Amino acid sequence: MSNGTNPPKKRGCLFYGCLTLSILAVLMMVVGLIGFFVIRGVYNRAVNEYTSTTPQTFEAVTYTPAEREALEARLRLFQQALDQGQGGQELVLSAQDLNVLISDKPNVQDLKGKLFVMIEDDRIKGKVSIPLQNIGWFKLRGRYLNGVAAFRVALEGGVLDVRLEEVEVNGKPLQNSKLLGPMVTEMKKKNLAEDYQRDARQSTNIQRFDTILIKDGKVILRTKGQQ
Repeated sequence: MSNGTNPPKKRGCLFYGCLTLSILAVLMMVVGLIGFFVIRGVYNRAVNEYTSTTPQTFEAVTYTPAEREALEARLRLFQQALDQGQGGQELVLSAQDLNVLISDKPNVQDLKGKLFVMIEDDRIKGKVSIPLQNIGWFKLRGRYLNGVAAFRVALEGGVLDVRLEEVEVNGKPLQNSKLLGPMVTEMKKKNLAEDYQRDARQSTNIQRFDTILIKDGKVILRTKGQQ
């Protein structure tokens, strides 16, 4: 039973944590944006400018059965190294690997069709398309949050560091916004993973790694091993 339950939890942290952070960053921007405009009585303008009535579409990423099995085999071997405390073991994942995992894994099915991963210039980019719901007086049902957020991600010395570099909503770079630009500037100064690794379980999982690096279009994870 442990093989069927524990690995997905660990993989959820290891492989998808940064992707979830990208979604949260974009959502934080939009919530802050709408709230800002509501206060100023121009809510309708904000909704029309920064949300859409249609979702953005993502390209399909498909693997053959043999390619999927090869990916699963690499995941199993790496998970085994983590479980046994073996240091110096590496797992290299491409953006295609990550997108296949997003569409296949039960614990991330809620991201299928809502998140598409790209790795460009040693950065991870999350393209999101999220259906919105009404929130109190905010009438958002039937509209979509379409955006892209780019991050630098690294783990070194036991500290996971995630830095926002750019964020775009509905085709509009928020860092160029006169109203939201300062908010983006402040977010860029912060490590967005600080709260994430304050969680005891996530912190324990993170400590199992020596490094996490994004380089040459790949995510490279390396085990630390037992001390």
